[in-house]
Amino acid sequence: MQFLAFVGAITLLALITYFFVTLEDRHNDEEKESLDIIYHSAALKEEFKRFRMQHPHWTERKAAWRFFVKTGRLEQARIEKERYANSLKAEEKKREKEYIIKRAYARKYEDFIFSLFSPFAKSVYGGEKWELQLFCHLPVDYIKYRMKKAGFENVDDLYNEFINNDLLHLFIRHEGSSNATVEGCYIGDTLGRYANVISEDDYNIDSWIKKHGQSMSKVDLEFDLNTYMLPF
Repeated sequence: MQFLAFVGAITLLALITYFFVTLEDRHNDEEKESLDIIYHSAALKEEFKRFRMQHPHWTERKAAWRFFVKTGRLEQARIEKERYANSLKAEEKKREKEYIIKRAYARKYEDFIFSLFSPFAKSVYGGEKWELQLFCHLPVDYIKYRMKKAGFENVDDLYNEFINNDLLHLFIRHEGSSNATVEGCYIGDTLGRYANVISEDDYNIDSWIKKHGQSMSKVDLEFDLNTYMLPF
């Protein structure tokens, strides 16, 4: 009987321990979730900031949890977060449909575009992948010069097609005291983010360079940029 009582006590203790550990895990999960919801809501950030200032002795996670749970708002916040996530998914599906058309158009010109920007690519992950460096762009006049050099006709019209189909992404910047206008282009999302929206077998910058290599080094590109306007 004593043995059975001992086993019963151990079992009860284990159940109590499991209950409190589970409760603590759930509490930690709710704290993380509360903070995550705030981070992803511009509307809540300011309100939470004011709430946090009223309770400076709490950790950020605890304050986030109190902000929601103690005011009975966590469930509503979960619903709003899910609604927002669903709207993002719907928007992304809509964009994918749009870029399927653009990616099909790009197949005719992908070699030129990848060749144009390949000097900006760097080998990463121990040489396993090629990625374009951030903020790598080319002047519009230089792009049109390269288009003519590649044998394209009606360059201005074709350049506008590249912009409209997001093969190129135009930016305009004003610089200096003279407020001079600088125009340049990044590689667009059609051959960037959505390069494989139709098929994984389509080229992206990584697979294109692995097959064709870089069209020129970055040093050669810089030389070309500095000399393409010279009369020789």
